[in-house]
Amino acid sequence: MNNFSGAPVPTMIASLVHLEYLNLSKAMFDGPIPQFGNLSNLHYLDLHCFLRDLYVDNLDWLSRIPSLKYLDMSSVDLSKATNWFHVINSIPTLEVLRLSNAVQPYVPSPLPPFNLTAIATLELSWNSNITSTMLRWLSNATSLEYLLLSGCGSFTMEPLQVALASLINLKGLDLSYNSLEGEILELLNNVSSRGLKQLDLRWNYLSGDMPETLQSLRHLEYLDLSGNSNVSVLEDVIERLQPVAELHHLRPQDRVASLHCEKPLRGEGEGSMAAGWIYYIFIMS
Repeated sequence: MNNFSGAPVPTMIASLVHLEYLNLSKAMFDGPIPQFGNLSNLHYLDLHCFLRDLYVDNLDWLSRIPSLKYLDMSSVDLSKATNWFHVINSIPTLEVLRLSNAVQPYVPSPLPPFNLTAIATLELSWNSNITSTMLRWLSNATSLEYLLLSGCGSFTMEPLQVALASLINLKGLDLSYNSLEGEILELLNNVSSRGLKQLDLRWNYLSGDMPETLQSLRHLEYLDLSGNSNVSVLEDVIERLQPVAELHHLRPQDRVASLHCEKPLRGEGEGSMAAGWIYYIFIMS
């Protein structure tokens, strides 16, 4: 990892017009992000920073990068980029979009027609401006495989159900730390993807019994319900699930300090659970 000790991002980078890959992630730059619109050949752009050290005044220049496939602006201050949503939606080549913990202005309705037709991974965690309208809009993202909405806390169960019913290719879903209230049955019955592998529902207010819906999730590898003290798993569902699902190891309800997941949803080894909390977890060994 590079450390530029709070230096500004060099503006000369914008003159490297043949550049296809640019990764400035966590390089300890500080200040405004130059307008990289001249880098029309970029496929990969990672500007992930610490504690909003980087900011932009507008994002119009992004629309001049027609072949961009990967964009990470996690923790970037986008508060002045009032058109951020419309600009990003204008890039149909995007396959991976990460805006975790970015400061985003509120996006009023109506939203533009959905244009992210290639999107496979979408991370919007820790953003309080993710609205119910946006979730309904996401129901058009039928190519989506990984959706990470941890710590948003700004939407309810109903629009989430609408989105999940349409995301037929979903493999990973993170809804942790959202204070979601309701029956877990209402949520799982709307998961249309039968290829779901990773499901993180920790630290919500879900309740009820784990339904037989789990039996249809034959590819499930990882399930985390820690922090949902009113959720229970029926023993007969467990017995019928184990022979058909891709689950080699079942950790029943108990108190465990930590548990390693080989394929955590975030890809950063966050498969460990806090000690002392009651949870159920299914995991590939």
